[in-house]
Amino acid sequence: MINRYGPYKRYAQVFGVTSHSTPSKEYTVAISDKGVWSCSCPAWIFHSPRRNCKHIEEAVKAQAVQVAVKVITPKIEKALNRFAAIEV
Repeated sequence: MINRYGPYKRYAQVFGVTSHSTPSKEYTVAISDKGVWSCSCPAWIFHSPRRNCKHIEEAVKAQAVQVAVKVITPKIEKALNRFAAIEV
């Protein structure tokens, strides 16, 4: 399942992608204004060089689908702030 949260600060689009292994967990996926993708999953955060994880691939596909935009929660906001530190 994918939730769309809309733009936030320097991110053009933010998504919530449900984990395949733990359905109660949602990973935050975002694309920056410059077209750089980020994900809050361990596969994206801890691997270098960064590559698109399966959550990013799902969000890429979801961009073409029009769904309702949800309000960004504090949990999503926290993940987005972590991306800024990782991307530097």
